[in-house]
Amino acid sequence: MMKSGGHNPNGFEANQGNTGLGEARSFAVLALLETKIQGARGDVIIRKLGFSKKFKQETVGFSGGVWILWDDRDVEVEIIKSHHQYVHTRIHYVEDKRMEVATFVYGSPRRVERLQLWEELLVIADSVVGPWVLVGDFNSVLRQYEKVGGLDVCWRSIQDMQECLEKCRVFDVGFKGPSYTWRRGKLEERIDRACANEAWNVAWPNRVIAHLPFFNSDHRPILISNFQACQEVKGDKQFKFLAAWTEARSEFETAASKWHQEVFNEGMRQKHRIYARIQGLDLKLEAGPDRELEKLQRDLWKELETILLREELNWFQRSRVNWLKFGDRNSRFFHSSTIARRRRNKVLAIKNDLGEWTADTKELVETAVQYFERLFLEEDDSQE
Repeated sequence: MMKSGGHNPNGFEANQGNTGLGEARSFAVLALLETKIQGARGDVIIRKLGFSKKFKQETVGFSGGVWILWDDRDVEVEIIKSHHQYVHTRIHYVEDKRMEVATFVYGSPRRVERLQLWEELLVIADSVVGPWVLVGDFNSVLRQYEKVGGLDVCWRSIQDMQECLEKCRVFDVGFKGPSYTWRRGKLEERIDRACANEAWNVAWPNRVIAHLPFFNSDHRPILISNFQACQEVKGDKQFKFLAAWTEARSEFETAASKWHQEVFNEGMRQKHRIYARIQGLDLKLEAGPDRELEKLQRDLWKELETILLREELNWFQRSRVNWLKFGDRNSRFFHSSTIARRRRNKVLAIKNDLGEWTADTKELVETAVQYFERLFLEEDDSQE
């Protein structure tokens, strides 16, 4: 699976350089926005994340900052243009030789400066050929209902953004997960998003945009991945024989098995348990602020950070892509009019009878079957 991520960590000083994206190296491309760090300190953090290539649009004073990180075994990223509010790139995928244009956005919180961003994007739109996606923190909602709490929405800002996207011929591609991507107290907004043109929609029909849980930031990370990843079935792991096993075979096997079970397996299980609890608390906090739940979530973050640091040397890169390729006979109109609906209708998670959310493929099927079985039984009973 090829994954791309965009995240506004709102500075690394407060969270000790942790992005909240524990398995950062599993991303083909990672964009970090509003880093608030420049120079050598930023380089130290980037080295810890383990990417082979990087581009930094430095901060302006102590605000802003856009970092683009990637693994050149998976992708080649060409920086076309950089600006303090965006980095415009062309991404070439090594495995299947495909290409897309991606603009990583950090819109200014000030409307006057965002007007400059909209003008810049209009210029870029005229030069784009092929699939184009814009992803990041636009610092503006697109519709009135994308904000709850606080002052009324600024209609001029909404109109500015709507007109820009319309003229650029791009549209919001939707998302899976919680509705709002930024939270401060009782104020919540959806200001982080992905927008794309028709060519991108047709070229990448199985891509899903997910809003991940808050982690050491008031912004949710945005994940762009292939839908097949949610239905991944793990096969047998590759077996590797090491020459050292011929010497002291019994002792080595015993020690290796014990280490793998105690350190790696248990660490992975513990990480998933904590992450599941963070997600559960995240859903509860959507109903409103709760100091005790927020404190518990902060404690879980700290515990998860410890585990992630312990696993630092165990991360490895996996990249698999299964692309759905349409035949030449299918019309462009058919693609563009149906793919958006398919993306909205895909079920990535479902709530079971206990009120718990699950994304496991087997549990999704079982829960759906049980629901309709009960539904039809109730209909039969009512007819008798």
